[in-house]
Order: sequence, then C-alpha cells, then structure tokens
Amino acid sequence: MYVTMIKGIIFALILCKVSISDIRTRTVENYLSVMIVITAFIGTQPIDLPYMIAGALIVPLPLFMAALIKPGRMGGADIKVMSACSFLLGIHKGMTAMIFGLALSVICTLAIRLIKRKNIKDSLPLAAYLSAGCILAYLIL
Repeated sequence: MYVTMIKGIIFALILCKVSISDIRTRTVENYLSVMIVITAFIGTQPIDLPYMIAGALIVPLPLFMAALIKPGRMGGADIKVMSACSFLLGIHKGMTAMIFGLALSVICTLAIRLIKRKNIKDSLPLAAYLSAGCILAYLIL
C-alpha cells in the first residue's frame, strides 16, 4: 500500500513538472518521460512487464495517428509523455487516462475560448490535460 502511494506521489510530481513546462514553453524535456518510465518500476513485478510494454505501444497510437494526419498540429512530447504514462498505468488505465485528458482538454478549451473569445485554431498545451487525466486514472482505478 505504501509503495503504491509513494509511486503515485512521485508520478504526480513528475506530471506537475510536465504540465508546467508544457504550459510555459510548449515543450517537455525528454528526461521527464524517462523519469516516468523509471517510476513505473517501483513495486512492479516482472510478470507485469509485457502488459506495461503493450500499454506504452498501444495507448498513444491515436495521438501518433493524429500527428501523422495533421503534421505540425501535435507535438511529439504529448505522444512521448502519454507513452511513458501508459507504460506505468498499463493498457486499461492508460486508455482511461487518455480519454479523461482529451475530454478535459475539449471542455476547458471551449470554455476558455468562449470566455476570452480566442480563435479556435490557437494551440493548446495538451500534455497538461493528459497529465491530469493520468493522475485521475491512477487515483480512481
């Protein structure tokens, strides 16, 4: 129980740094994704590794496909962070995290753009929303 709590705290702190970095500079340093992958090994059994690898490969596929379809619209950092988070969370929690994060981004973006009357084509820090979804998925499921 304590291991899961410590792992969750470390995970949340890293994701806070990811969010701050993405909001301020629209970039996320590679070492943050590596730190998430390292955190994934806390309290993990070797038998869980195939499930973790599958999560890292399968969950970020929709983001990768979106980046291929519309080049320049989505950064690689979003895909890397989601892949690292899915490695930690696994397939089920990873997909849930991505759904939570994307839903949160749509709701918040629409609300912000209605209030500030901004153009719908302005960029948004997606990694921050995905981070929130990952924290929610880690805590809820």
